[in-house]
Amino acid sequence: MLKHQKSNKPTTASELRAHAEDRLRYKPETNAVLSYSKDELLRLNHELSVHQIELEMQADELRYSSDLLALSNADLEASFSQYADLYEFAPSGYLTLALDSTILQVNLTATKMFGVSRSLLKGNRFITFVSVADQATITKMIADVFLTTEHQFCEVTLISDENHFPGLHHTFSGHTIRIDATLSPDSTECRAIIIDITESKKAAIAALELSEERHSSLFKHMLNGIAYCKMIYSDGRPVDFLYEQVNLRFETQTGLKNVEGKKFSEIIAGTPDPNTELLELYGRVAASGKPERFEVYIDAMKMWFEGSAYTLQSDHFVAIFDNITERKLAELALKKLSVTVEQNPSMVVITDAHGAIEFVNASFTETTGYTLEDVKGKNPRLFKSGITPKALYDELWQTILSGNVWRGELQNTKNNGELYWESEVISPVLDTDGKIINLVGIKQDITAQKRLLSELSVAKEKVKEAELLKAAFMANISHELRSPVSGILGFSELLKSPDLSKEELLEYNDLIFKSGERMLHLINDLVDYSRIEAGESMLQISTTSVNQVMSDIAAFFTHEVDRQKLRISFTAGLPDSKSIIDTDGSKLHQILTNLIQNAIKFTTSGAIEFGYTEKNKMLHFYVRDSGIGIPLAMQVKIFERFRQVDNKLTQHYKGSGLGLSISKAYVELLGGTIRVESEEGKGSTFIFTLPYNPIHNAVTNPNETLSAAKDSVLRTQHSALSSTILIVEDDDASRYLLQKMLKNESMNILYANNGREGVDMVEDHPEIKLVLMDLKMPIMNGFEATKLIKQKHPELPIIAQSAFSSLEVRRKASEAGCSALISKPIKKDELLEKMHEMLEKKPELHLW
Repeated sequence: MLKHQKSNKPTTASELRAHAEDRLRYKPETNAVLSYSKDELLRLNHELSVHQIELEMQADELRYSSDLLALSNADLEASFSQYADLYEFAPSGYLTLALDSTILQVNLTATKMFGVSRSLLKGNRFITFVSVADQATITKMIADVFLTTEHQFCEVTLISDENHFPGLHHTFSGHTIRIDATLSPDSTECRAIIIDITESKKAAIAALELSEERHSSLFKHMLNGIAYCKMIYSDGRPVDFLYEQVNLRFETQTGLKNVEGKKFSEIIAGTPDPNTELLELYGRVAASGKPERFEVYIDAMKMWFEGSAYTLQSDHFVAIFDNITERKLAELALKKLSVTVEQNPSMVVITDAHGAIEFVNASFTETTGYTLEDVKGKNPRLFKSGITPKALYDELWQTILSGNVWRGELQNTKNNGELYWESEVISPVLDTDGKIINLVGIKQDITAQKRLLSELSVAKEKVKEAELLKAAFMANISHELRSPVSGILGFSELLKSPDLSKEELLEYNDLIFKSGERMLHLINDLVDYSRIEAGESMLQISTTSVNQVMSDIAAFFTHEVDRQKLRISFTAGLPDSKSIIDTDGSKLHQILTNLIQNAIKFTTSGAIEFGYTEKNKMLHFYVRDSGIGIPLAMQVKIFERFRQVDNKLTQHYKGSGLGLSISKAYVELLGGTIRVESEEGKGSTFIFTLPYNPIHNAVTNPNETLSAAKDSVLRTQHSALSSTILIVEDDDASRYLLQKMLKNESMNILYANNGREGVDMVEDHPEIKLVLMDLKMPIMNGFEATKLIKQKHPELPIIAQSAFSSLEVRRKASEAGCSALISKPIKKDELLEKMHEMLEKKPELHLW
């Protein structure tokens, strides 16, 4: 077989002829000519055409300009003969055609293709030698050559024309030929080159079929789902797509069957708009031709898909995809787990099988101060405090290395060296073979709980101690109450004796009074303490002369101090004019009274000194005694309630044990502090402070002013109380006591036994100017009776009486309409003062 070498390309006419003759030595039956490629044949034909055109041009020039030619007639004939042979024996057929496809000229190669002699071919139409289906193609091609003057080509199939040429052998009948046609220079004829491409086309078709078969197999058997689809538009927007072809894996990947020829919206019920994002992507690909990758969730299918899309033709696209739903669900679960671990309020530590740290969460970093970078690759022994016993760590590792879960508490250190407690659960993570691959520790900072438990334990001990103190206190109170009650009852019984002397009578009466006073002090302490505990103790700020309070207290205790053969003195730190301040005078009086009572109680000889100084706008009070003193261990506790009974040195002294506790509460309520300095056996000094809030422009001699005011009140009481009053009281003793307190007053007294009777008495006696109303009575209590009376007589003053004087009782009395409230046991001076205020119509002076 001849081999065409590109490097040996013929360039001269002689070379072309020699090359053509070499080709024609082989008979057509051998199909040797077919061993050359299509490109080689086309190139050779083109070269022959060029040389033939050059030959014709030279012939024209010789015909019309023979005098210009340098060649002789003999040379010209030789040249014509040379080119004629080249034209005749060219490897491709050469034809000259008229517009109606009539064959005007034909070379020898073409005659062999048709199997018809040159004389029979010339003058016949070329279309008679091609299939009927191709005749229109030939006609159009020739017409286009003449119309456009441009090169045209086509492919047709040759046939045997038995009608025109019966019995002739048509060598190339049924073969496919390629025709390349151009217009002649004078535009009078069409010159065509024909090449037999039957074998190359067969090879191309076979290759195409093989390629299609391969692609079909690939399309059908790919593990990815593949869909060839056509886009559907509405107003220029992609709204749906039609499945034209899908592969076998499409159904496996999507679960959808028989989709070819159907719209996506048709195969998924209730989904008129499959997925806007996906439609836009497919629309872009179909319109632009640019491939795109995608990951999309189809809500109607509850599936995730990942893939790519590209286009093969306009308004179509190919989607290649995988169902990644399981992977996405696993990723989502993993993400949830990751977020759970990362944001878990508990500390999470993950190590490898040997204990090297691989992960810690944010809570761990927040609690310990260690970041992941600080601890990654390190062993948890980094956190050891050195306090936890080694045996506990041995138990920990023995447990987890055996595949079990360890639970316990460890005391570790933070990054800043601070100790903390953690409750920890450590679990081994096993692979499929049961081998430990990781350790996971879940920890909680329990430092606060540990501290709380410790505090609760201490508090429990304190509660236990308080219960013991309370029990002892109740026993002491019981004793303290029984003693004066026994004295009152006993001496009252002795008073019945008819043969008592005047001295005995006075003595017994004095003892009864002292017992009652002692019991009243005890009750007052209990009431004051209960108010403090309930948060009902309120300040009554008023203008108070500190020096006057000191003087009154010294005078009050003079008799008792003399009786015990002690001395008492006070020192005022300011002149009288500067000692007048804004404070709660009654609470200041009670604080000093409690402290001095304590000093007298625990002092058997010596003196009691008290006073104050002013420094840095604070008044510093002190009460100093020469008594038994207070042990150092007790000096902090004595201000706690009931503590008097806990001191063995004081257990034989009388008292409730509440005085110092009440004093401390009042001092703090007034904005000060209190403390004690003492040495056992050498006496004690109690020191407390109060804010110094002086009153400017105070009177020069407050003693005279206060005394004058007091005398004025006493002088006007007898004349002011000459009125009719109503006592509403169900207790006979209390009613009788009131009667005796008022017996020397010039007034008319009416009585009622309960609230209902009181209301009726007010209605029946319009002359009543004032009502003394007990609050706790049968049938109708004092609150209800006051309300009814005030509805019809809003100006009538009503003074409430109650053994209970809590804030709640005072509030209810005020809401009912009471003008004032006095506490039982009632003091005569206080009662007369209140009544005077009411009858003088000065309710703004009433104190609650």
